[in-house]
Amino acid sequence: MAVHLVGTLLNHSKALPILPAPAASGAQQQQQGQPQGQPGTGCEGDQLGVLVTAAKLARLLAAGWEAPPAGGLAVVMPVSAVVRAALESSMRNAEVGLRARLAEAAAEAAAQGGHACDPRVRCVSVEHEAYALAARSACLLAAALALCVALAIRVDPEQHAALVDGVTLVLWRLPAWVQPGGELPLPAGQVLAAQPHRLLAAAAQLLRRTPQPHAILARALLAALVALAAHEQLGGRLQGWLASPPPPVGGSGGDGGELGCLREATQGAVPRLLKIDPRGCGMVLALLQLAADDAGTSGGGAGGGRVGGDVSGGSAFRSASLAMADQLSKNAYQAEWMFLPDGSCTAGLVQELMARGAGAGVTGPVVALPAALGQLGASAQLRRLRVCGNPSCDNFEAPSEGELPLKKCSGCRAVRYCRAECQTAHWGAAHKAECAHLASRG
Repeated sequence: MAVHLVGTLLNHSKALPILPAPAASGAQQQQQGQPQGQPGTGCEGDQLGVLVTAAKLARLLAAGWEAPPAGGLAVVMPVSAVVRAALESSMRNAEVGLRARLAEAAAEAAAQGGHACDPRVRCVSVEHEAYALAARSACLLAAALALCVALAIRVDPEQHAALVDGVTLVLWRLPAWVQPGGELPLPAGQVLAAQPHRLLAAAAQLLRRTPQPHAILARALLAALVALAAHEQLGGRLQGWLASPPPPVGGSGGDGGELGCLREATQGAVPRLLKIDPRGCGMVLALLQLAADDAGTSGGGAGGGRVGGDVSGGSAFRSASLAMADQLSKNAYQAEWMFLPDGSCTAGLVQELMARGAGAGVTGPVVALPAALGQLGASAQLRRLRVCGNPSCDNFEAPSEGELPLKKCSGCRAVRYCRAECQTAHWGAAHKAECAHLASRG
């Protein structure tokens, strides 16, 4: 009932406060005798009310919905749909003030000739971090819901349509978050923290399992793939996801689990893409082919690259993806045949596909989502925002997240926890591998 009430308020009122008045700083708290880490207004005056709470609840739901619950989609739909709507509404409300802050930061970075205040490189304000957290949570929840729907055998048509539309809306956000000149740019580390490879894999499988061809979902999937491929820092990562996976014999070290993690799901969506948009299908086929061809020549594409590095992928993959992004920006709803760096055309790839009969039907089981990315680096951390760093945190005991007794990790000082249980859980799941690295980055 509380979730429905908040969702109703967010959808029908522009006056609901999302950004409260600034709270006392950490230094002011100490002067006033309030120790840091205790319940209260926080260290940086960064309580963001409903936006952070909705993001935290969506992130928690995502972990539970990754496998369909015992009650089926009838259990998933009412809660998750309202939470997703509340999250999206609060993000739209928060955009008003955030746009001005990001514009100021971008202008300051340009004047200084560096990246110190560039919102494409790192979050530049607590509002920016809150929005990044919300984007992360939206992607995580959309990926889990997409997998639920793809796995469902019998689903009510109206329920199915509502869930597919919700996933599609989140998927459309990815290009806006990564493209230059997009609505609200996010740093590369924050985009990767949203685990976009899991959302893309789930959306690709959902596309081929929809009862009828879903053109908008297909276009959103194409736009997201091309936008990530053309991104200066994320292109090499996507190339690694689309490359051929390593042989199962002998295992794989380092980033091997990331290599090829998106290829099977993307290939499975190709027949449905062919029916909906042959030219868009040609672009996806080209990305798959170039990812495999360039994997051995790119300095880090096949391995996925590291966040913060200038890993844009192999030369052919990079140039082709930039051309695709430019073409799609001119007409987002219809792709054209593209000439690739070797002189071939995407029309030829589609003709070869049809000659093999690959577009005759949509078959194959739904596979689990790829493993989550780890060790995302300093740019993926939320240093200003007072929020528990444990993704599975279910502590809603305080009036707001900022009023929980959050304490920083004594090792890296970059992550906060609301209780010992959350710190222990996150240490075993991910933080043990990244704590020393974050500490070295200051």
